[in-house]
Amino acid sequence: MLRNFIRFMLLVVIFQKARDWSFAGADWAYWIILGLMIAVRYVDITRLDGETVYGVRATRQDWWRYAGLMVIIGGILWATAHGLAIYLHHGA
Repeated sequence: MLRNFIRFMLLVVIFQKARDWSFAGADWAYWIILGLMIAVRYVDITRLDGETVYGVRATRQDWWRYAGLMVIIGGILWATAHGLAIYLHHGA
């Protein structure tokens, strides 16, 4: 939960500060946290017998699905924050 909150707050910072598509500190932090979330889930599944939301043991296929969705959804959210910020700041 805390990781998602931190990612959300970084998206807010990106939205507030972005003026173009260049990478700033908040962008790096956002992608590093997203990568760490994927890595932690991998360790959870492969070393700690992590489970799915249904209570069954998760597989690497579950991890691939998780990682893919995190990257796709994370990328869409990141691009949306940047795009809206640029549009609104240039329109003002």
